[in-house]
Amino acid sequence: MNSVEQLLNNLYHPDVHVREAGEKEIRRAGAAAVEPLIAVLKGEYPKPRFDPPKRTTGILRPFVTAPDPREIEIDARRRAASLLGHLQDSRAADALNAVTRDTDVEVRSNAALSLGELHDPRAVEPLCAALQSPDYVIRAEAASRLGELGDRRAVEPLIIVLQKDGRTLPRWRATQALGRLGDSRARPPLQHSLMELLELPASEWAPPNRDEMYEETVQVTWTTCGHLLEALAELGAAETLPSLEEFARRVPSQTIAEKARKCAAQIQSRLSHA
Repeated sequence: MNSVEQLLNNLYHPDVHVREAGEKEIRRAGAAAVEPLIAVLKGEYPKPRFDPPKRTTGILRPFVTAPDPREIEIDARRRAASLLGHLQDSRAADALNAVTRDTDVEVRSNAALSLGELHDPRAVEPLCAALQSPDYVIRAEAASRLGELGDRRAVEPLIIVLQKDGRTLPRWRATQALGRLGDSRARPPLQHSLMELLELPASEWAPPNRDEMYEETVQVTWTTCGHLLEALAELGAAETLPSLEEFARRVPSQTIAEKARKCAAQIQSRLSHA
């Protein structure tokens, strides 16, 4: 048994910690792991046999049951779908595309994200579907991949995330993606989202304070403004300028007001050189 095979076998280990460690090591294995991972993803990898966990009882040694083999199989396929994107090998593209319609939502989402990492245009539709994932991190990552792919079929789904997602991270990533895509359909919703921020109470505009637990903290309103302004600057539409002037005049933060003026200046410069 070679080292790559041992690492792949560990994806099926009853102990989740062993599976996690195996996944980390596979990331370093490179191209040699691609074909075996494709087999895992397809459910064709020969399943290794492991001794069941010890069945001990007692107050400090609770009864341990063996994990369901079907759950381990699904977990291995989820990890394989994610790893194949990390390894950046085009041999995985067809297999990843095939499981973007898998019955397991996490296999589907991980495959869509990985297909996006490979810059495969077939990723657009499954990534748009991943914007509906119950996991907000997956929604955010899907939005980022769609911005990187540059396919304007993603504009309307990203606008929905911008307007309706209940978490800030997917909205931020959707905002950035809409700026990168450069489609004029994004301007009105981006502009509306910016002007809506003026309705927030003054407490939401307080400068960020450094937290002892973190090297850097995020001021949510400021960060939201920054992403919206940058996206509008990338779109570079003359129709945006009156709203930016009003926003700069009314916003209670001088830092953000200056950022809005710089955004307007960028748009004016771009228009003058068009």
